[in-house]
Amino acid sequence: MEPPARLDSESVRDEKVKVLKAISPIEEKNLVSGQFLGYGDESGVAKDSKTEAFAALRLEINSWRWKGVPFYIRAGKCLPVTAIEIVGKFRKQEAWRIVDPVLKAGTPIYQYQANTWGPNEVEQVTPIGRLEQSDQP
Repeated sequence: MEPPARLDSESVRDEKVKVLKAISPIEEKNLVSGQFLGYGDESGVAKDSKTEAFAALRLEINSWRWKGVPFYIRAGKCLPVTAIEIVGKFRKQEAWRIVDPVLKAGTPIYQYQANTWGPNEVEQVTPIGRLEQSDQP
């Protein structure tokens, strides 16, 4: 999920919906379902029942952030453990940079390390128009 523009419930919901809409259609090769042994012997279950009591699937989200990252969901009755797990395998991010289209070719772009711009440097930067406004009584 991308960070919402605002933290109100509607904005958060909108971002969650975007993720759900970006899930690729589930292919048969990425889905397993069935019954556990003895399911037909459970009380209230017909002996010849074909109802699945277990499902496992692999999902992919079509976005630049989650490209190539599989998500696995497993759920069912009578599993050996009751658990919710998130397993992540981090990958190196592809190199990309957002460049302002107004910049001319060859314009130098300066990169700064994180946490190197402290209060001293920020105080030296004054946005255009701020000096004139602050000098007025």
